[in-house]
Amino acid sequence: MTAALTNSTNYNSSDQDIRRMCKEGRVTEALQLLHHTDHRHIDPFTYASFFHACVKRKAFAEGKQLHGHMNDQGFLPNIMVQSALVTLYAKCGHVAEARSIFDQMYEPDPFSWTSMIAAYCKHGPPEEALVLLNQMKKSGVKPSHFTFASVLPASAKLGALKQGAGIHGEIIRSGFYSDEFVQSALVDLYAKCDSMEDARQVFDKMTQRDVVSWNAMIAGYAQNGRLDEAVSMFENMPEPDVISWNAVIAGYAQNGDAEKAMELFQRMPLRDIASWNTVIGMCVQIGKCEEALRFFQQMQLSGKAFICGLYILFPIESSS
Repeated sequence: MTAALTNSTNYNSSDQDIRRMCKEGRVTEALQLLHHTDHRHIDPFTYASFFHACVKRKAFAEGKQLHGHMNDQGFLPNIMVQSALVTLYAKCGHVAEARSIFDQMYEPDPFSWTSMIAAYCKHGPPEEALVLLNQMKKSGVKPSHFTFASVLPASAKLGALKQGAGIHGEIIRSGFYSDEFVQSALVDLYAKCDSMEDARQVFDKMTQRDVVSWNAMIAGYAQNGRLDEAVSMFENMPEPDVISWNAVIAGYAQNGDAEKAMELFQRMPLRDIASWNTVIGMCVQIGKCEEALRFFQQMQLSGKAFICGLYILFPIESSS
C-alpha cells in the first residue's frame, strides 16, 4: 500500500514538473527530466504537452530526441501522443516522418488530418493535400474550418479553380463561410487562379480583412493587368506592408510605367529582396544599366542578396 502511494506521488510530481516546464517554454529542462523518469510514470498527456511545446518553441531536435527515447523504452503512444507527434513533424517540415506516424494511427483525429493536409500544402506535393481531404471525408471525419483554410492553398498553388470552387461549396454547406481564415484563403485561391470577380465577391463580404486578403487582391489585379484597381486597393489598404508595395511596383513595371514604379520604390518605408529585384530588373529591361548598377550597389550596402536569371550575387556584410 505504501509503495503504491509512493509511485502515485512520483507519477503526479513528475507530470506536474514537466508540464510546468513545457508551459514556461523550458523544453530542454523538461527533456532532461523525462529522460530520467520511467515512461510508466508519465501520463500520455504530459508527452503530448511536451511535443506541443516543442512546436511552439521550434525545438524540433528536442522533440525528435524524446521520440527516439520513447521508442527505445518501448512506449506505445496512444492517439493523443501520436497526434502530437504528427503535428511536431508536420509543422517542422518533416512531412515523410509525419506521414509515417499518421499512417500508423488506427483512427486519426481531425487535428492529425488537418496537420498533414497543411504540411502537404506548405511543403508539397500540394496534390496530396487534396487527396487527403477526400480520404478524410470518406473515413467519416468531418473537416473543420481549420481543415478548409489549410487545404485551399493547395488548390491555389495548383491553379485548380474547379476543385477550389468545389471546396468553396462544401464550406458553405458546412457553415464555415463566415470564418475569416477561410474567407482569406478563398480570396487568395480565386486571385491566384485569375478569377478576380469571385475573389472580389468574397473580399467584399468579409467583415474582418487581414493583410493576406488585401495583398491577394492587389497582386491579383496587378498580375491581370488591372492596375487601376490594384492601385485603388493599395490606397485603401489600412496598413500596406512590403508585399503590397512590391505588387504595385511590379504592376507598374510590367505595364511599362518605369517612372511610376521608381517613384513608389523611392517612397517605400521598407524594402526586401523582391523590391530590389523588381526595380533592378526593370532598369535592365529598359536599357538603364547605369541606374541598375547604382541600385545594385545600394542593395549590397543594405545587406540584401540578389538573384536574377543565372546570376547569384551575395551580400556584402554590413558594418552595423
